[in-house]
Amino acid sequence: MMITHPLEPNGSLFIAALYRKDLVSNGFLENFLQEHVGEFLFHEPSHFPMKNYYEKEMGNQHQMHRRIFFFLNLKPEFQDCIPNSPWKIKSKTMEWEKEKFWSKEHEGRSVNLDPGFVFPENVQLLTSKPFAHRVHLSRGVYSELEYLYQGNSYQTLPWTYPDYKENKVIEFFNYVKTIV
Repeated sequence: MMITHPLEPNGSLFIAALYRKDLVSNGFLENFLQEHVGEFLFHEPSHFPMKNYYEKEMGNQHQMHRRIFFFLNLKPEFQDCIPNSPWKIKSKTMEWEKEKFWSKEHEGRSVNLDPGFVFPENVQLLTSKPFAHRVHLSRGVYSELEYLYQGNSYQTLPWTYPDYKENKVIEFFNYVKTIV
């Protein structure tokens, strides 16, 4: 059987933000994302085990805060990013990190924005770092499979980041799957 019109992915964008709350307020970040990306709901994980890794670049880990923004609708610029050009959103978030969220205080980012997609069958993160389990999409942007949906829940994989292994984070992704 030949498929003449391939199915387009049916997913939803999220952006995991790690930021220095002493340099960027919750309100500023929320307003920025709503203005540039679209309406969202968010989850605030209570635990973020990778602060030591990011402290080298972002500075004081005690000032770091984590939120995961799930977009309910997107601005026109990003409406085609899932089926046609997912690399666009990663390129744009990297641009924002340098142009809007660069801290002169410590010569690094004050905000780290990691976009990804929630699909019914999996969750994928976008990254600019190649690795064996990451698939190159285009223009130096790779997709990393973070969860597979099996049974009644998203399941972690051997390379799933520690913060995405937290039960409350998985529960929230499961919730998002039901509303997007």
